Amino acid sequence: MNRRPGFTILEIITTLAIFALMLGGIATFQFAIFRNNKIAESRSSIDQKSLIVLRNFATELRTAETPYDGSFALAGAADDSVLFYTDINGDSTIERIRYWVENGVLNRGIIKPSGQPLSYDLSGESIVPLIDNIVAAPPYFIYYGSSFDGATLAPPLTQPVSPSAVRLVEMQLQIDTKVTGLGLRTLETRVMIRSLKNK
Repeated sequence: MNRRPGFTILEIITTLAIFALMLGGIATFQFAIFRNNKIAESRSSIDQKSLIVLRNFATELRTAETPYDGSFALAGAADDSVLFYTDINGDSTIERIRYWVENGVLNRGIIKPSGQPLSYDLSGESIVPLIDNIVAAPPYFIYYGSSFDGATLAPPLTQPVSPSAVRLVEMQLQIDTKVTGLGLRTLETRVMIRSLKNK
């Protein structure tokens, strides 16, 4: 019996099955690489953005000072917001700065003084959203008085907090990254207000 050269149906099916398994394995491997890369990029982006926000917050609050009207350097100390005065850009102008969390977003508001004598017009506040997807878990801002030495677990001041009693402010936020496998990220910083340190 003469056989024609070529493949049998069984050989073709077997070859196709092996090829499909190989493609499936390659696709799974590529998907895993893509997913891990996306998680790494998201983590890096969140970490970089968060680091900038934390550094700016700490720098601004650390240098809080008495504004033009002679009021206290720290003007507000709530669970979801902190309000203070500082020169944010080294131009010898003391701006009114407000950080607050609203609807899952950390915002920063700046009011430059105007008029004669200089005053802070609330309608002139420039607002910038900084970080979104913040988990609703106040307090976002925690305040400590002069008894806090940095080494002990001194209790925070209880609300309502008098701004004149505050010496150190802690910002603590949890961010929902919205990325599978990354989960929640916690941002935390503590800032001693230099101008109030020895008061």
